[in-house]
Amino acid sequence: MHPVIQIRNTLDQFIGQKHKQSHNDCNYLFALLHEPEIAKELYGRYTTIVGGCRVAKRVTGCSTVLQFIEESPDYIEVDQGMHIAGDIFVFLDCHEVAICAGTTFYGFDSDRIYSVNPISVMMTNFKTFRKVAK
Repeated sequence: MHPVIQIRNTLDQFIGQKHKQSHNDCNYLFALLHEPEIAKELYGRYTTIVGGCRVAKRVTGCSTVLQFIEESPDYIEVDQGMHIAGDIFVFLDCHEVAICAGTTFYGFDSDRIYSVNPISVMMTNFKTFRKVAK
């Protein structure tokens, strides 16, 4: 299946929803798309960022998506501007993650509503990662 179609099939159902920890927050949606078994363990188990970090630590051994990705052999860092659909943007100054869909990304807007946004509006302090095929 083409990556954009897989992303849309997985994430479009959340567009327009207000942010809710462990139900549609960006860390849960990263897991839903790239680590579905972990997503099952996270769903509905936290209501705050701190709680999410605690649950993630128990489930994965890592308290953030950045730590999980950097410690996993299944992900590689990608140079800025070389992103493709399915890549993960991890923002370094907050607990935010967005999913690349080519020229757009899935993430929360300033009103904390899940939406598809143009890459051009992204913050600048982030790293890009790609899950590698096994």
